[in-house]
Amino acid sequence: MIAFTLRRVLYSVLVLFGVNAVTFVLFFAVNTPDDMARMQLGRRIT
Repeated sequence: MIAFTLRRVLYSVLVLFGVNAVTFVLFFAVNTPDDMARMQLGRRIT
């Protein structure tokens, strides 16, 4: 039972890490950091 629980916890951590990595990559593929700053500060910033 302990082995089963440890295996499930390990798989859960791996799934959470994978979802986090995919979300991070997709977010930065769509928006670059300078675009995000420009959205926050407005278009008149030099």
